Amino acid sequence: PRALHAEAVRAFVPFREFQMVQIDYDVVEFRYIAAPDAPSPDLAGLKQYGREKFHPSVDMRAVAVEEFPRGRGGKHEALPGREVIGLCQRSEEQQVGAEL
Repeated sequence: PRALHAEAVRAFVPFREFQMVQIDYDVVEFRYIAAPDAPSPDLAGLKQYGREKFHPSVDMRAVAVEEFPRGRGGKHEALPGREVIGLCQRSEEQQVGAEL
């Protein structure tokens, strides 16, 4: 089901990779690497989505990042003390390119 959230959020925040993190009881950050030539995120739509899908009190925020930290083995670093709701995901275009 987490992938369903990712695809739904793409309508509000066009991304190449993402990480959804609960940073407080009612605060969720959607951290993302923007898709190339992406329009500005629809923050109002993202907030409304968070209230509808998670809870009416949830404050969902978009946080653009340049990259996600990776460990020596190439895996994404864990976030101590944070609840990771969704992990980084490549867009369909990248997945197809990676398979070739």
